[in-house]
Parts: sequence; structure tokens; C-alpha cells
Amino acid sequence: MMSEPLLPANVEAEMAVLGSVLIPEGRRAFDRIAQRLRSSDFLLEGHRVIFDRMRVLHAAGVPIDALTLTDARQQAGELEIAGGPAKVALLIETGAIETLVDNYVAIVERDGVKRDVAQRAEQLLHEARNGASPEGLARRLGDFATELADRLRAQSDDVEWALSDAADEWDVDTPEFIVEQLLPMTGVVWWGGLPKRGKSLLMLCICLAIACRRECFAKKFKVVAYPKILYVTREDGLARIKARREDILAAWGGTARESSAQVSRAKAGRPSECSAR
Repeated sequence: MMSEPLLPANVEAEMAVLGSVLIPEGRRAFDRIAQRLRSSDFLLEGHRVIFDRMRVLHAAGVPIDALTLTDARQQAGELEIAGGPAKVALLIETGAIETLVDNYVAIVERDGVKRDVAQRAEQLLHEARNGASPEGLARRLGDFATELADRLRAQSDDVEWALSDAADEWDVDTPEFIVEQLLPMTGVVWWGGLPKRGKSLLMLCICLAIACRRECFAKKFKVVAYPKILYVTREDGLARIKARREDILAAWGGTARESSAQVSRAKAGRPSECSAR
């Protein structure tokens, strides 16, 4: 005999959402949580009871913390359903910090919507088997589809992307470049591509352009700084590197010896011109 599949739910995410309201860093998040979630979005009855009690406290202007929540539930006789102080302590331990709570809210909301769809479908199926008219079923189905569409639309409107605002604290200054828009002054750059597509050759060109103090190379890459260069490779021998160097310099209109003289002129304040080649 096959068992019925479990309804979608994430109890850990539910606990993280509820716990976030009880920790100092997350108490301001309840407005956002209450706007997006319904008590039915929580799978466990205890979690639904706690969420509803939080709503009552919030509406009354009472700060929500472990003490006020436990006292309110005790006065309402809800401790047996939702658990006592130990349950609240567990929620606090698993509470999400404010910057992450929206992610957990989205999980709880998603699973809540899926369970709602499954339960409504089961209800319609039950009614269809017990004499409901096609017109009535279609009307119920249409009403639910409209309700669901409105909720999903509200979800997309309420999403807050923590790092998308250009004015937020995560912004960094525009980096200084060695080669404009190609090689920054600091950090690590990783270039990738298929084999034999010129990655090593491009890097050698960049190094030579910097070492020779060229103003640009390949007609479009502008060199704006000239730090010391260390070229390290595992795939080419010294002879191949020298041959490539001569080919590159020849294409630029010079040789290794001429390039050394060019560097001396550049150090004296006369950087080389961009080659037309």
C-alpha cells in the first residue's frame, strides 16, 4: 500500500521566521513578515498559534519578546498547543537575522501556497464527487485562481533585494585599473575560456604592454598604469615565450632591444605611441 506524499513544508524555515521576531536584531522585521504571511502558511498548529499571538501583540503596540509572548499565550491558554518557555527558547536559538529573514519568509510562503492549492483542489474534487454542479465548481475554481494570482503578484511586488540598491552599504568604489576595463590595480582576476583561444597570448600581450610602457595595445586596450610585472606560466617553455615576445613586439613595430630603449624613453616622461598595426 502506497503512502500519500507529504505536503510541502519546511519546519526549520518556519522556526527561523518566528524566532527572528524574538531576537533584538529582527524585531523590526515583523511588519514585513506579517504583510507576506498568513497563519495558514505555517504547517504546524503550534506555529500558527504563535504567529497569530504575535499579530495580536503587534497590533496592540506591545513589544514582542520571549516574556510578552509567553505571558500572552499563557493568558489565552495556548501553552499546551504551542509549547511553553522551552519552545520560545528554541525559536530564539533558530531565529534568522534580519538580513536573512526575507529568504525564510519566501520559503514558508511558497510552501504555504502549494499546500493551499493542494487542499483547495482536494476540496473541489470532494465536491465534484458529491453532486456539485459544473457551474458552481467553475465559479469556485475561478475565485481561487483570482485570489492566488493576486497573492503571487503581491509576492513579486514585495520582494526586497538586499544588494540591488546602488546606495546601500555594500557598494564599493570603482577600482583603479592598470588596463582600463580589463585589469584592475588590486585583487585577483580569473580569465577562462576554451583551449587554444588565446588566453595565454593575451596575458603575455598585457604584460609586455605594461613592461614596455605602451599607452595601448590591440587598438582598444588602454594602459593607464605601469607597475612591476612578474610573468609566470606552466604551459610554455622559455624558448616559446621568447619567440612569442618577439612576434608581439614585431607586430608593434619593434624588437626586444628597441623595446628596452622605449622603456627608458617612457621613464623619462615620453610614453610610446599606440601602434596603428
